[in-house]
Amino acid sequence: MEDAEARAKAEQLNLQAGERYIRINAHIKVYGSRNAETEQLARNGIEFIEAALKLVPDSPKFLNTFGLLVADGLGDKKLALEILQKAAELAPDDIQIRQNIRDLQIGGSVPRALSPGAVVAIIAIILIAVASQR
Repeated sequence: MEDAEARAKAEQLNLQAGERYIRINAHIKVYGSRNAETEQLARNGIEFIEAALKLVPDSPKFLNTFGLLVADGLGDKKLALEILQKAAELAPDDIQIRQNIRDLQIGGSVPRALSPGAVVAIIAIILIAVASQR
């Protein structure tokens, strides 16, 4: 697969994972905790992000999504912190990744944030999907 093609596929996979993360965040915001459904969403999102990382292994953005899914979807803050620290090594100036690390270190509450571009893209995908079902 060509680099541009692999990156485009990986971006789509990251968007799919990010969509699951947003759903997890919404659930936690409303109900205050995870449940079996959110854990399944996290596992599904992790499958997407692991596939993206196979295509683009050193993407701090993808690692950020991975870390958030692990932290908030599965509740494994130790592993999430390791993942986010690797992302920070790859992108030391990424403020959002650094903030996500700080939140985990101080035991901050969810929701944490995906990059603004990822959120916009996910919202666009959701709107397109809803419009196509009409």
